[in-house]
Amino acid sequence: MAIFNSSFSQIIYIYEGPGTSSVAIQHTEYTLKKMLHTRYTIQKITPEEVIHGAWSKNTALFIMPGGTDTLYGRFLNFKGNKKIQAYVQEGGAYLGFCAGAYYGSQHVTFSPETPLEVRGDRELAFFPGIAEGPTLAPWDDTSNAGAKAAALQWKTPHGPFSMDQTVTAYFNGGCHFVQASNYPHVRVLATYQAALPSKAAIVEMDIGKGCVILSGVHCEFTPELFDQDDPFLVPIHKQLIPQDHDRQALMAHLLERLGIETLPLLSKG
Repeated sequence: MAIFNSSFSQIIYIYEGPGTSSVAIQHTEYTLKKMLHTRYTIQKITPEEVIHGAWSKNTALFIMPGGTDTLYGRFLNFKGNKKIQAYVQEGGAYLGFCAGAYYGSQHVTFSPETPLEVRGDRELAFFPGIAEGPTLAPWDDTSNAGAKAAALQWKTPHGPFSMDQTVTAYFNGGCHFVQASNYPHVRVLATYQAALPSKAAIVEMDIGKGCVILSGVHCEFTPELFDQDDPFLVPIHKQLIPQDHDRQALMAHLLERLGIETLPLLSKG
């Protein structure tokens, strides 16, 4: 775990540009506002601002949310990605969820042998291997039919959970990190419980002086914001609500691993 010194870095940026999901950004903002110490401000950052701005000097965390990672690259390739890489190398922190996790990996394999297939290298390459998915269910680009309540197993002695304890989070189209445990500098924080052999769901890497966490599941999604008229989300909402305190503890812990100060969670139950 790399603890990023954020004493003078107060801004947490959420990337917002072509391809980002408005729902993912909504959940991310909502969750951060509930969890963060008041000294942080949350701002959105556009591709143009990533490329041309001096944002890295006062940034505590850069979040790449869910969406469509191919469009991220269309607007960030080379100049934007170089800025993000330099920020992390110099001591910054990157947190990628779902599409943001695919985007932070060296190679993406998505929906192979289907009309939605995507294969290709990515420039950030924080995870030095393949992000492959969807892991638990096929992706549906017209509905939430592929959404699941994903049971994860915690795989490190550090954190709010005991080894192999189950924690549940929202999944929709996310990846696993192929043979993640084979890379010496990659720490597997959680695996998909249903996957045999086990597949890494959340990984952490020290990159230069900074730290990166990539998550195939949406730890930032709160069931409070689920659309109760969506027939695919209603049963998942019922599954996630009883487990939500642990989901919040997971999200808070990931932020803390990246050097972000969080508020104490309310007591369970």
